[in-house]
Amino acid sequence: MSLTTFLDVVNMSNMKAISLIRRRVVLAPDAFAEIAVWRVPEPVPPSEHPFKYRLAYVVGGECVL
Repeated sequence: MSLTTFLDVVNMSNMKAISLIRRRVVLAPDAFAEIAVWRVPEPVPPSEHPFKYRLAYVVGGECVL
């Protein structure tokens, strides 16, 4: 059994996306969480939903999530 999973990566830079939310929440002087969600015209494989998203939790300048 392998713990390594290989996924196809798709970059569709010409896809028209609509920004739904982009928020940064400061949690401490050196930590914040940020989320961004877009609606895309077609699901981005392997997803079956019409959203693309980004989530980050940064502490001391290092992304830990």
